[in-house]
Amino acid sequence: MAFLAACVLFVAAGFVFIGYLFLATPKGVHLLMPYAFGATLAFVAVGFVVIAIVNARQRRDQRARDSDLRAIYDRVRRREPLARPLFVYLRGFRSRSQRTATETLVIELFERFGALACIDEPDFVEGMGRLSADDATWQETVLELCEAATAVIVYPAPGDGTVWEVRQVVERGWHDRTFFFMPPNVVGPIRRGLLALGARGSDPAQRERVRSMIDVGATWERARERCRDVGLELPPYRDAGGLFSVSRTRSVEWIATFGREHLWGRPPEAAIAALAGRLEALRPPTGRREAGCEV
Repeated sequence: MAFLAACVLFVAAGFVFIGYLFLATPKGVHLLMPYAFGATLAFVAVGFVVIAIVNARQRRDQRARDSDLRAIYDRVRRREPLARPLFVYLRGFRSRSQRTATETLVIELFERFGALACIDEPDFVEGMGRLSADDATWQETVLELCEAATAVIVYPAPGDGTVWEVRQVVERGWHDRTFFFMPPNVVGPIRRGLLALGARGSDPAQRERVRSMIDVGATWERARERCRDVGLELPPYRDAGGLFSVSRTRSVEWIATFGREHLWGRPPEAAIAALAGRLEALRPPTGRREAGCEV
């Protein structure tokens, strides 16, 4: 997305330059205008070619990640030990409005420690490895992966599917190896207004997705209410977001809060360091097999 925005700005600057030549230079220089215009069109064409190449590489890399995850899932189903720790990311289907920012942050936090997996509808979306599942099979897949996982990451949402996943955490006693992800509020007032304007006239589902993205705090509070019904008490929302766990006695332990570095493309080093300590505590003693991982 940043690369696409840079291409658009580059093309716009080219047209502004042409306009400046036309208005501010002597008539003799206007003879150069066709060449300047042709050069700008060439830059535009090159930009589109580069975008197509980058998109093709992203699709190729995502297919490789999905293939690796399918191989891991096959080992899980055969009850074979895994070569690396497995982290399962649970969040609602159709959560595309926030997927890019939140999933990128989850990847930065966990991918360096093992394999990341999530379950999704069949479609191309760049990110962590995905297993495709439909309404008839996704619950079985979630249970198989979570039983074998070193840790489970839950992004609470008020939807029925996510509430069912939270219920499994509570009823199956996965508290000690479950991390809850609170998304930071990264939507500023200008972007909030643009999103609200763009959602006008769209279908109800799209308006709901935009609303959940604009008002992250309100969406979190609805998730708190739904999770409370299945025996899990989430903390109130905070704009910085963070990573926390909830014990069987419903006490909340904050592992890390997010700074502003991720907004500028830098990894959240403090959160990664805090998470490393918690994951180290989850590792079984040398020579034992636990949570589907061979150590």
